[in-house]
Amino acid sequence: MSDFVGRYYRRKVWNIEAHILTPLFLGGAQQGAEWRAAPFKSLLRYWWRLTRGPRTPWETLLQDETRLFGSAGEQEGEGGQSLVRVGVVSQSVPQTDALKTDCKIPYPKFHGGVEGLLYLAGIGLLETNCVVKMPRSYFPPGSDFTLEVDCSEKEEAEVKKTFAFIQAFGALGSRCRNGWGSFAVTSGGLSREDAVGYLQQFTHPWEMGFEQDYPTCLGRDDKGPLLWKTGFPRKTWEEAMRDLADAYAGLRARTEGGIGPLDADGKSDPGERHLLGFPLTNHPAESKFNQGWGHDGRHASPLRFVVRRHPTGFVGFVLHVPHRFSDTMTRGIDALEKNNQLAVWGKVHRKLDHLLVRARYEECL
Repeated sequence: MSDFVGRYYRRKVWNIEAHILTPLFLGGAQQGAEWRAAPFKSLLRYWWRLTRGPRTPWETLLQDETRLFGSAGEQEGEGGQSLVRVGVVSQSVPQTDALKTDCKIPYPKFHGGVEGLLYLAGIGLLETNCVVKMPRSYFPPGSDFTLEVDCSEKEEAEVKKTFAFIQAFGALGSRCRNGWGSFAVTSGGLSREDAVGYLQQFTHPWEMGFEQDYPTCLGRDDKGPLLWKTGFPRKTWEEAMRDLADAYAGLRARTEGGIGPLDADGKSDPGERHLLGFPLTNHPAESKFNQGWGHDGRHASPLRFVVRRHPTGFVGFVLHVPHRFSDTMTRGIDALEKNNQLAVWGKVHRKLDHLLVRARYEECL
């Protein structure tokens, strides 16, 4: 049998059932929510990269990723290039119902606080009263979907490793790094034991992640994985999101545990807070000396928030995926030299240790 025929004759198929925990803003071309395979394939690609580790050369990583998932922007089935096929099936329909507005968190300079859900939504998803901005819509919590993944048997062992990450930290759609679009795998995935084993396998001393300026591994320090959780389980997902918002605001803008706010600066030069993701509202760090910054600069946050369902309620988790800030954007900026970045993230870890509780991978599954 030729390799070409083998690719499409002997296939391994997974049907992974999942349950939506927080509103999923899975926008299409018109920004309204629609079920599409592309975001799910992107989710697989992102977590697959973390199975390769920080020592894999970029060229090798790109070559292997293209072999498995096809070229960036390629449509499903286009040219037969992708060895991994992804589909999604659901009976859920989009909603535009307003979200709760009683999830206030304390925030400096705002008397009476700010809405926690609005804080995590950023700009573009919600109005100030938590009404969904048109033409956006979302798939509501409580909905179910089936993720269909198939690949040749030759790639089975490689592909299934990514399921561990998806089961532990699964979220997608707009603002998924801030907890929106969290979902729980209910059947068809890995056993809890296997998932934990894979996650531990791909966890390295967190400083190793800074060998690259893109995600390559999970991280750990002397206290364990770079994973934190909110306090007691909450009755609703909104309360769990509020806890995450409060921790995020405390990390960024309040003095907590004797550690002051992260410097935002940003009028001309980047500050500490820029390492948590860029662009940063009201702090563009726009200067003729800063290449790649300003209103068009982009760098996704290395922090990922996710909500998980426990037997007694909902719990929020914060994961730090350690890696350097974009080399292109930090070139020539002494304040963002690698050792200085490590120092800022050490400060972030200490502050999160004060605001939240260290967690184990098992608790996300």
